[in-house]
Amino acid sequence: MSTARTGDSSAQRNRRAWGNRHALAQVESGEMSYDDPDFVCAAPDLDHAAFLMRRMVDDAAWRTGLAQRGAQDIRAHFSRPRTAQCIASRLHELDVVKAE
Repeated sequence: MSTARTGDSSAQRNRRAWGNRHALAQVESGEMSYDDPDFVCAAPDLDHAAFLMRRMVDDAAWRTGLAQRGAQDIRAHFSRPRTAQCIASRLHELDVVKAE
């Protein structure tokens, strides 16, 4: 579960996570490592979060669908070969490693 502001929006779009409603809230002085009057955070809607958590427990089909889509995404984007490919590609872009 994440908010649309702070979470992985691609996970929500691809229906492998669920988004909690939220409102933007001002971050108070001293809550961050340095103060900035423009800082805001996503304050979650606690009633909506509770609803989503209850659904996760009560709705087996929904829960299973999320888990299956998440597993597919992990296999497709975060396997060792895919991760190695991404790293190699980035190192080539940075001209750290020369193409063979």
